[in-house]
Amino acid sequence: VDECELLPCQNGGTCIDVVNGYSCLCLSGYSGVACETALNGCLAFPCLNGGTCTDFFNGFKCTCTSGYVGPVCETELNECASEPCQNGGTCIDGVDSYSCLCAIGFTGDDCQTQVNECASLPCANGGTCVDLVAGYRCECAALFRGPLCLGLLACCRSLF
Repeated sequence: VDECELLPCQNGGTCIDVVNGYSCLCLSGYSGVACETALNGCLAFPCLNGGTCTDFFNGFKCTCTSGYVGPVCETELNECASEPCQNGGTCIDGVDSYSCLCAIGFTGDDCQTQVNECASLPCANGGTCVDLVAGYRCECAALFRGPLCLGLLACCRSLF
């Protein structure tokens, strides 16, 4: 008796007649004695790093959480790849974020702002502050000298 004559294999499976029975060769995506069970690709929890799995016939798709990419969300995005830190700042990659370690003289989320060292009015006695990168220079008024315009010129000390 050929048990395969009854077409016992479902979902396109191929029947093989054996002594006192049959065996089904199932198409990819199906299992079971008669290929009656559709496989769920998400049962093995294939998505990593909090990704969400959606089952499809003969496969699955992962929807990744922010900061991850790849077929199973296995790769962390490198937010530093776009070189967001300006003016010589160093980028530190995080998960779905980055931060910048700014070079001396710069500030801001992306080191985009030059620090104004003249904001504290460091020059005395009417001196004019000239802001530089990572520093400043005082242009002293007449009679005064020194880095902060605190010293009197030698010729003028007797006047005060």
